[in-house]
Amino acid sequence: MQKSLKGSRQGASSVKSAIDKCGAAKQWIAALRLLREASQPHADLSLSLYCVTVGICGKSKQWRHALSLFRELAGMMLEPDVIFFYSSGISACGNCNQWQQALWLLREMWSLDLQPDHISYNAGISACNTGVEWQRALFLISEMREVRLEPNGFHSSYSGGISACGKCGQWQPALSLLRETWEAKSEPNVIHNHLYTA
Repeated sequence: MQKSLKGSRQGASSVKSAIDKCGAAKQWIAALRLLREASQPHADLSLSLYCVTVGICGKSKQWRHALSLFRELAGMMLEPDVIFFYSSGISACGNCNQWQQALWLLREMWSLDLQPDHISYNAGISACNTGVEWQRALFLISEMREVRLEPNGFHSSYSGGISACGKCGQWQPALSLLRETWEAKSEPNVIHNHLYTA
């Protein structure tokens, strides 16, 4: 049974526009207020309103609010929307240097039989990069291969892994990742700059 959010596209569009403006002005409290006002019993919301607001909270280093919104909405969506929304939550936690929370959400996806996609994994790798957790970033890249998700274009996945290694002075794993990009005939020029930090 579908539990997706329904609604007036026009109403959701104007609320989204207002929330977007709050995000541009770094006004996360106003964005939350607009979302709350729009979510009164008779208002119809779309997934995008929540995703935008989660993103604003993440960029504003308000990871607890981002996770609260995440929990509020997670049970009301179909699987593709849930995966996208989990990725938004993982990214918000990563933006706030909460790599543990980000990886917890990634693990929770598996426990709910939701297979993370490239976006989910790349958000997790980015969170590890932000948290200077190079070994965990490498583990996620390895896990992507195990579940047959080839690190996409090697840009985000490998770039994040190389950057995490570089921040910790781990030049050998960084070179190993770069070698993998060459073997896969990817475009290593896009990511080799991260090696200079290793």
